[in-house]
Amino acid sequence: MERLSSGKRINGAKDDAAGMSVVSKMKAQITSLNQAVRNANDGISMISTYDGAADEIQDILIRMRELATLAASGTYTSDDVSNANLEYVQLVNEITRIQEQTKFNGTLDISQAESTVNASF
Repeated sequence: MERLSSGKRINGAKDDAAGMSVVSKMKAQITSLNQAVRNANDGISMISTYDGAADEIQDILIRMRELATLAASGTYTSDDVSNANLEYVQLVNEITRIQEQTKFNGTLDISQAESTVNASF
């Protein structure tokens, strides 16, 4: 009767002990594989998060190189160079902020990796 109501050939060990053992192992494997898929998706999301931060930092570094080239060219006034230096320092601070604030799932921020940002003209 239980077999008819559940639609399953094996409802318990009393129906088919060997079959129940196989079913239990398969369920455990499915659970493990589902967790592996979730872990892989979490890894992809984490990489995507840090890739976005790296893209932002790359754009900032390009701008910092532009400012350094501007300051070194000798064709700008001291006020222009001073303003470029101010922007440069702000960009260094922004890189530090990105490093400290970029997190995945509330943990694993970029700042856990050892790094130091020291830059000036």
